[in-house]
Amino acid sequence: MEVKSDIPVMHFCEWCYATLNEDGTCSTEGCIHNELMELDEGNEDETTSPT
Repeated sequence: MEVKSDIPVMHFCEWCYATLNEDGTCSTEGCIHNELMELDEGNEDETTSPT
């Protein structure tokens, strides 16, 4: 049985449990979640750059 709903799914920060913004960042100022996202983006840039 598949249930369909128009209610959007809420996502929560795994570090402070605040509701995440639409872009995936944490709304809590100074939360490590945002810093980890920036580090992850930096790592993606390093692994996708041509050699």
